[in-house]
Amino acid sequence: MMHFYAQLCLLLPVVRCMFPGPEKGLEYPEYFEILSNETSTKEYSGFYQKYNDEISVYKKLKSTKYLYTKNQLWTLGNKRKDGGIFYLDSECDLPTSSDCKGQWKRQLDNKAVEVKVLSKPKPIYPNYYQIRAEGSVKEKIKEFLGFYEKESDMYHKFPYYKNTNGKVLKLNKNGKWTMSKGKYGKDHVQSISEAHPSPPKKNLWESWNEDSQHWETNSSISVLPFEHPDSYLLEYTGNKEKVKDILGKNNLLGYYEKQKQQENGAPYYVKLVPETIYLSKKDNMRWSFSSGLSDGFGFLYQDFMNDPAPREWEVWELNVGSVGTKSGITLTSVKKEDNGKENGGKKENNLVLTVLITCTPVVVFVALIAVVCLVVKCRKKLTPEEPKIDENFYYGDEDYYDEKGNCVIDTNDYYE
Repeated sequence: MMHFYAQLCLLLPVVRCMFPGPEKGLEYPEYFEILSNETSTKEYSGFYQKYNDEISVYKKLKSTKYLYTKNQLWTLGNKRKDGGIFYLDSECDLPTSSDCKGQWKRQLDNKAVEVKVLSKPKPIYPNYYQIRAEGSVKEKIKEFLGFYEKESDMYHKFPYYKNTNGKVLKLNKNGKWTMSKGKYGKDHVQSISEAHPSPPKKNLWESWNEDSQHWETNSSISVLPFEHPDSYLLEYTGNKEKVKDILGKNNLLGYYEKQKQQENGAPYYVKLVPETIYLSKKDNMRWSFSSGLSDGFGFLYQDFMNDPAPREWEVWELNVGSVGTKSGITLTSVKKEDNGKENGGKKENNLVLTVLITCTPVVVFVALIAVVCLVVKCRKKLTPEEPKIDENFYYGDEDYYDEKGNCVIDTNDYYE
């Protein structure tokens, strides 16, 4: 049977190359992103979304600027009916820099300007974001930190999020992602970048200084999408013998695996060896480690209520031996692919070896034909015109410019 599948796998490229299927029509993306560092064009940077289902008309988020076609040329302008401020000097189906080799020019004097256009898919909006901060700003904005859950309704056509303190993460009317006291409250933290459909990941946030009455850039603020991990690893990196003794005697250190069931509205985690210990959201709505699933503070707990998961970046309280809060106790999320890589790798290698051994010389000859066919007939398919977009990951390594005009790397947006 394995011999048959090995031959079939090598024949598939030949069949696909000989019968490639129908050509796909032109598809317009949900968004275009425009990047520019020039003074005259910088205000046009940002994300442009399809406008009222019109095929070739895009509107910058929370703005009156448009990207559209006029006389078969892609144009940037303040209004759809004007002559445009900038135009692309070649007729192209799409204005993206990879699809069109034309040059952007200023309408007034036909002077070339530096503009880069990228196609973007519709963002994924996760169920949760986790917001962190370090250093002095952490204490100043502590009420805005933690987990934010997506609300069922929308705020001006975009999803918004709320944490357990009632603070809100939203895209405001000026095109900035902000954290405020309530949906319509004053903004206390905001993104530096404008016109992004999803919150920037990190290094692009600023907080309001009440004393000096101005915004301060804070590189330690991060806004990350959150999903419950497959497991957690509890470790102690400190040097306090009393803490080591308590953690060791109560068998707290080690891996905790996620269970299919939930407790108090959240998944819980279990460590079975040498005895059963639970990491769960207890009846008092705090996350803790204990020998029971729902009882009290347990051996080790965090003093935050109603969170959907424990905060990996916060300290833990030892509820045994009057030790109290201790640094050095760390909880780290672990994905399945991080565990058992060695075993998994051996299985994959064995499978590949089996397939190679069972391949006959005839099948190898067919494989060579497939390679030639792929090179000659499918060359265009082997040369992607746009960067691949991995599902559920940040998509980036794009040029981006901060508020001072400096070029930085944008790895911030969350796409499907």
